[in-house]
Amino acid sequence: MPHSFTHYWRNQSVDNIVDDKAKEILEHAADDHFAQRGVSVGDQVYSGTMFNSQLFMIAKMVVGHLVHDQAEAAELLGCEPDELWQAADQLITARATTMAIRRISLEDTEQLRFGGSGERKPLFFKAPGRSSEVSVQVLTLESTSMRLLQLCKA
Repeated sequence: MPHSFTHYWRNQSVDNIVDDKAKEILEHAADDHFAQRGVSVGDQVYSGTMFNSQLFMIAKMVVGHLVHDQAEAAELLGCEPDELWQAADQLITARATTMAIRRISLEDTEQLRFGGSGERKPLFFKAPGRSSEVSVQVLTLESTSMRLLQLCKA
């Protein structure tokens, strides 16, 4: 059964979407923790960021390939290796949504649950309404059936 994960994007990366990537399909994601967290082919990855204490989803991808070599990822994507984010793990999409900034309400953000092996932890909030950054984390089934699926259909 496929799993669902979040993937945190730095705000600088999100700025690139607003500037020149809006409406493009998310074809690739890179991080040093995908394999370590258990991401594999067929899993869903929700890319998002935090800005002013708000969660924003950018896109959803279904993983088609997980490679550990930037040159191999570039070959699969038909681009140069230096065009890709440098990281140990490179995901290539099987299918994905277009990239767009989608604000997730605080109520929905508070309902997200993370964990594996029976764990069900909420997003850590530093202070009321101020959540921490979400890196590569596994989402529980009850979380993935919420608003994230409605906003990011792939």
